[in-house]
Amino acid sequence: MKTVRTAVTLTLLFALAAFACQGAMVFHNGHGARALAMGGAFTAIADDFSAAMWNPAGLVLIQPSFAWIGGATANLYGAGDFEGIGYQYMAGGMVLGDMEPVIAGGASYAYADAGMLYRTGVFAMTGSFAFATWACAGVSVKYYSETIGGDTETGIGADVGLLWVSDFGWRVGVVAFDMLGTTVGENQFVDPVFKLGAAYTIGLVDSDGYELTLSGDFEVSQSDRLHGGAELVLLDVIALRCGASIPLGRDGDVTMLSGGVGITIGGLTIDAAYIHDGPLGQSWILAAAWLF
Repeated sequence: MKTVRTAVTLTLLFALAAFACQGAMVFHNGHGARALAMGGAFTAIADDFSAAMWNPAGLVLIQPSFAWIGGATANLYGAGDFEGIGYQYMAGGMVLGDMEPVIAGGASYAYADAGMLYRTGVFAMTGSFAFATWACAGVSVKYYSETIGGDTETGIGADVGLLWVSDFGWRVGVVAFDMLGTTVGENQFVDPVFKLGAAYTIGLVDSDGYELTLSGDFEVSQSDRLHGGAELVLLDVIALRCGASIPLGRDGDVTMLSGGVGITIGGLTIDAAYIHDGPLGQSWILAAAWLF
C-alpha cells in the first residue's frame, strides 16, 4: 500500500512539474463549490460570485444586489501521501442599474500551488452588460503568473462570454477562455477552451422557493468533456446538488462525480462540494459569498 501511495504521489508531482506546458489551464476548470458540485455545468448559469471563472457575461445576473464579495478554497487531488493542490479564489464587484442597461464590473484573483514546487495565479478584471432583457455579454482581461523552481513567467489573456435568458426557465451560454490563446513567458502557450451550455429551471410547487435546475455543458479543449449537473432548492434556503464530468477525448481521462450542499441566510451563502476524481484522488471545496 505504501508503494502505491508513493507512486501516486510521484505521478502527481511530475504532472505538476509538467505544467510548464499547460499549467495555467487549471483555471479553465473554474472554482466555487456550487458550480463544481454541479459537475462544472455552469456556463449557462454563472450567476454567483464565481461568474468570472465560468462565463463573464453572468456578472449582471448577480442580483438582487448592489455589490458582492466572495471566496472559495479547495484541496484538489488528495491521494495517498500527496496532500493535494491548494486552490484559492476571491472576487468582488457591483451591479449598476436595475433596468436596462444593467452594467456590472468586478475583480477576481485565483491562486494554485503545490508547495514550493509549483505556483500559479491569475488576476482578472471583468465587465458585463445586459443589452436586452434576454441577453448579456461580458469580457475578462487576465494577467497570468506562473512560478516553477523559482522562475516566474507572466502573460495576458482574455475571455469572452454571452448569455441568453428566457422567461420560460431556459438559459443558453457560450464562452471562449483565452480566446486567441495566451503566451505565458517563453515556455507555455495556453490553448483556447470553448464551452457551450444550457440550463433549465422549473418551479416544483405553486409557492415560491422550490426549484429544480438541470444544466449541461459541452467543452471543446485538449480533452473534450461533457458536464452535467442538477440543483434542488428548498424554501430558498437549502440547496442540494450533484453532477458529473465525462471525458470524450484522450484515453486515461476519468469521469468525475460530484455533489454538494448550500445554505442561504439573508445575503450570506455558504456552499460545500466534494469531487471524486477516480485515480487522481478526491477534492473538497468550500465557498462563501455575501450580497449587499
